[in-house]
Amino acid sequence: MGQLLKTAFTLLLLSLVVGLILAAFGIKPTELPAAAGDAIGEAIRLAVRLFDWGWHYIVLGASVVVPVWLLLYLFRRLRR
Repeated sequence: MGQLLKTAFTLLLLSLVVGLILAAFGIKPTELPAAAGDAIGEAIRLAVRLFDWGWHYIVLGASVVVPVWLLLYLFRRLRR
């Protein structure tokens, strides 16, 4: 029972602190679902931009790394 009360008090205190921080930024509870949806959409857009930027470098590096790895792999297999 003591652990339950301690956990409840910790959650209550943490909720108060987070609520005060959100209120300082002017965020209301009704705005949270829309803000979460916006954050997810922005994360997806960022991931797409990152992939669009990086795939050229991945292909360029793979054109060297994969053949070298394949040769090393084959040499190791032949030595066994």
